[in-house]
Amino acid sequence: MLERTIIDLEGLLGDLDYEPMLWYHADIIKPNALPRTSLPLKPMRKKDEMKEYSPNVYSRLSGWGFPVQARVAHWLANQTEFEFAWLIEHDVYFSGQWRSLFDWYAQHRTDLIANEEPRPKDWIHWKLCDIASEKTRAGWGLYVNRISKRLSVALMELLHSGKSGHQECLFPTLCLKLNWCHMSSWDPQFIGILRFRPVILPDDVPLPYDEERGDEIGRLYHPVKLPKSVMELKAISRACQKDKTCQTG
Repeated sequence: MLERTIIDLEGLLGDLDYEPMLWYHADIIKPNALPRTSLPLKPMRKKDEMKEYSPNVYSRLSGWGFPVQARVAHWLANQTEFEFAWLIEHDVYFSGQWRSLFDWYAQHRTDLIANEEPRPKDWIHWKLCDIASEKTRAGWGLYVNRISKRLSVALMELLHSGKSGHQECLFPTLCLKLNWCHMSSWDPQFIGILRFRPVILPDDVPLPYDEERGDEIGRLYHPVKLPKSVMELKAISRACQKDKTCQTG
């Protein structure tokens, strides 16, 4: 799925409205292990993030992985050419052309576009988010999102002040607290399956959009990848039975 996304984004190279790039965790991935691409490569390293934020800020921001959301927000806040940045994680699949999604939202001035997801009251990240309260808090899926420069600037100011929290709580909660900030979930026409887990098997997503074939509009899917264990396979099977999203048993 990553390879198809890369090929799609390579088609935007040279377009003045876009500057596609591939960010990767350089502590665990070598450039020669990445798919071959003409996209500019942007390495991310823990030591660099630790210089940017205090250890306490970094540890809560990153959750169980690398805080790529904050890294992209930092890039956006410190450049002068673009007002918005899109982030697409490696296990996100869009059955259409990514340009069609970008262009559809081009006239929307929303500061954060992501997947609104109800979180349980005992979600572990509520208490780890410095700015969240029972009255004002939000937890949104950021695996594919668009963020504005002004929200990115506000986020960097917050992080440098020593406040932190998991990205999927910190970003939307900060937006809720800023009277000028606006966020929205995906237009329903673009939603295929968006969830945290279980994973979605590559065989269970539709083929790439083909206008000549008369396909419907492209839709978003996450997380699309191969399972890592028998338990994960069983979870996929239960999800198939519950919402009938799978093509195979």
